Amino acid sequence: MSLDYPEYVELKKRKRWFLALLWRLGDIGYYVGLLGALIGPLSLLGGFTSRWMRSEPTGSFWGAVLCVLTVFAGFVLLLVLSGELKAYALKRGRE
Repeated sequence: MSLDYPEYVELKKRKRWFLALLWRLGDIGYYVGLLGALIGPLSLLGGFTSRWMRSEPTGSFWGAVLCVLTVFAGFVLLLVLSGELKAYALKRGRE
């Protein structure tokens, strides 16, 4: 549960259902972006560790780094945009 969950409840009490929906979507996107941004670099580390243990060349190092950086940037963008969506919903809900 989010630390700002009481603000979501306040939006629902004021019958601002659309803003409450935007807040929920922003909250879900925030946590998906956060977990994705954390798991991306860990998957790169795990992949290269298993590759070194197998001693078999599988794919390009720089291609994998570029792929993980792209996915990482996408998840960070989702994290930031979702946080802004929550802030927008809360700001409009207080008006």
